[in-house]
Amino acid sequence: MGRVLKYGRKRPFVLDIALAMAVGVVIGAAVHVSLPANFMVWLSRIDLSVGRSSLAGTETITGPAVVIDGDTLSIHGRRIRLHAIDAPELSQNCTLNGSSYSCGYESKRYLESLIAGRTVTCHSRDTDKYGRALATCFVGEGADLNARMVESGQAIAYLYFSRAYAGQQSDARDARRGIWKGEFTEPYQYRKRMR
Repeated sequence: MGRVLKYGRKRPFVLDIALAMAVGVVIGAAVHVSLPANFMVWLSRIDLSVGRSSLAGTETITGPAVVIDGDTLSIHGRRIRLHAIDAPELSQNCTLNGSSYSCGYESKRYLESLIAGRTVTCHSRDTDKYGRALATCFVGEGADLNARMVESGQAIAYLYFSRAYAGQQSDARDARRGIWKGEFTEPYQYRKRMR
């Protein structure tokens, strides 16, 4: 589908086509070759996306989603990690009013309820060390699943990687929603302890 670049990343084939066309236009202008009057209109109508917005460096993944946990989905077998959020692990427990509860499973169930069998569209710009697409995902009328998970308190903003959902986290913490109602170990700290 593309050529392997430095660090094992692939450049989509359609980017090669766009680059070749741009070089052709520049060379044509340099040697004073006149292009047909409607050439630029024709060029602008070519769909270079082919499942990937090559020029923007994003991959779009759309379809029915299977929820793996509170921050991981699978669409058509492709694993997707919700970018810039961190949800409790399935094995993780949190404390509310002195009692332990499975906040990892609660987070997963909440994400399943947000999707509710509807088509999910994810826009990925990168992959993590496990090969999962790092993506912002949407459902329904454009509801940002990443933001909804953080604003509901079912995940935290992964501030180490991005401040994209810092505002939603502040709102959830102040309103004591989800895991903010009680006590919890930040998911990345929990994973560190489990190693």
